[in-house]
Amino acid sequence: MLKRTKVSMAVLAALSGAALLAPTLASAQSQTVEVTGSRLKRADIEGSLPVTTISREELQASGSVTVAEFMRTSTFSSAGNFRPQSGSSAQSFAGIDLRGLGSNRTLVLIDGRRLPKAPNVGDSADLNTVPMAAVERIEILTDGASAIYGSDAIGGVVNIITRKDFDGVAATAGYTTNSQPGGSRPEAAAILGVSGDKGRMVAGVSRTGRGMVYTRDREWGAPPRVSSLGNNVVTGGLRSLGTLKGDPKLGCTDPNFYLASNGTCSYNFNAVAADEAQIDQSSVFFRGETKLNNDWNAYLNSSVSRVKSFGRYAPTPAQLTVQANTPNNPTDKNIVVRHRTAAAGNRDTNTDNNLYDLLAGFQGKVNSNVDVDFGIRSTESKYIELGRNYIVRPILEQYVNSGAYNLYAPNANDPSVLNAIKATISRDSLYSLKEVYGTATINNLFKLGGGQSALVVGAEHRTEKYADIYDSLSEAGVIEGSAGNSAGGDRKVTSLYSELLLPVSKQVEVSLAARYEKYSDYGSDLAPKAAVRWQPAKNLTLRASAGTGFAA
Repeated sequence: MLKRTKVSMAVLAALSGAALLAPTLASAQSQTVEVTGSRLKRADIEGSLPVTTISREELQASGSVTVAEFMRTSTFSSAGNFRPQSGSSAQSFAGIDLRGLGSNRTLVLIDGRRLPKAPNVGDSADLNTVPMAAVERIEILTDGASAIYGSDAIGGVVNIITRKDFDGVAATAGYTTNSQPGGSRPEAAAILGVSGDKGRMVAGVSRTGRGMVYTRDREWGAPPRVSSLGNNVVTGGLRSLGTLKGDPKLGCTDPNFYLASNGTCSYNFNAVAADEAQIDQSSVFFRGETKLNNDWNAYLNSSVSRVKSFGRYAPTPAQLTVQANTPNNPTDKNIVVRHRTAAAGNRDTNTDNNLYDLLAGFQGKVNSNVDVDFGIRSTESKYIELGRNYIVRPILEQYVNSGAYNLYAPNANDPSVLNAIKATISRDSLYSLKEVYGTATINNLFKLGGGQSALVVGAEHRTEKYADIYDSLSEAGVIEGSAGNSAGGDRKVTSLYSELLLPVSKQVEVSLAARYEKYSDYGSDLAPKAAVRWQPAKNLTLRASAGTGFAA
């Protein structure tokens, strides 16, 4: 395991996810700041590091149909975000990257609890698994927060709060098309909310999607691409394979092959490949809360999300050694050929990711001054990937050298030969998280010049399991056009944390926080942090913080 430590010093820091701030946000004064696609309200008074909150109304007004799409257009994560890329090893994944430090250094929470990491990437949360219809608001922190949330919060924290105050029935549907082909976005959702003296509940279903975007349908993808992995001889200088038999066009007349001006046989992969994958997301979610007595409530959150994707890469390229004096090599020396197995078909990848999340807990008061919250949670993300029309290189080389596969007329090869050189590759991946947690908030610890101080203490224990299993041919390294090795493991994490809010005066507020985490496979880390807010004038607020962050 690698340990990465970051020390940050920030003046005029933008945000904070401190639990102590949550009770006071509702009464905060606010200013409006312009952000691409929406207008966000920023709490600007309380706390040495205020939280920026994106409301439900702002999400709807943005025109975005998914949480991932909205976050990619915000100034908080304007660069470095991975979006579903057709044919890549993470084509169904959409990450969030705060401050350009990487999605693996941005912590994503659902109602204050960690969103499990996507098993197909292993180190980051997938925003595609979060249904937009379930979101009440999004709180964003762009300052290091390991002292509060522990590992991975180096770049900041995105806390997605689900809906709980809706009362009634609502349904929405929409369809978005583009001026250019591809990328259409259907959406539909229905939600039911009921509330009463004894409790409340919200349940809903949603479905969103985005169509495939083919490279050829974009202006920059229309010109033919030049690829030496068409049908060329490498030995003795790069040139068309057909030159071995006196005609450069031999082996370069199948669809999307063409003879380039430099005498090589090129393949235009822009004609068949997709730039962005097709995505379909569906989900069912429920949140309920019941009043046990005047001081105690019980709550239950559950959701099931399914994300399916389809991506297309151009046919598999291969570099082969062809033996001398064989049907595909009339010379008396071995040659190296760069060949595109277009006759075997495009590389098509289907993925299916299912996320199951269940949380149950209790909230209440020990006395008039102490609030407590504790519960248990179980999440599991199951990912399956199938890739078709990939090439088994040893079999292809065997068939090329025996003459069973004709390099000079690829499309004329017998279907049984083409099927024999192909393989369906797979990944079977899992990321699960089980945890117990508890926090206590002392609201009026002692009085200072700016008001009452407050203290939060908490503890967590969680077990994480991870597995990413590739098929045996990919692991053996004999698959052309793809690669991968299996990985897996499990670990246990115990955390203790605390934060103290000190309103020194009406103009000065100080917060002190620290979190200790012990990992069964990584060791332990202590992340402290201190922050101060000074408001010398009504329209001027200065903030500074110093702390450490870590990623286990």
